[in-house]
Amino acid sequence: MRVTGLLGGTVTDANGNAVRVDKESDLYPVGASYGVRKLVSDKPHWSDNGN
Repeated sequence: MRVTGLLGGTVTDANGNAVRVDKESDLYPVGASYGVRKLVSDKPHWSDNGN
């Protein structure tokens, strides 16, 4: 999955909180709030368990 156009903007997490995205890693807790985890060692890899 490639996510583009979010840097400098905001996204909403599953709790309804607006989260500013200044770097890609700002998306990791947002994804986790929706039940998906980022496997940091594999750039495009997101999953339900982080593996």
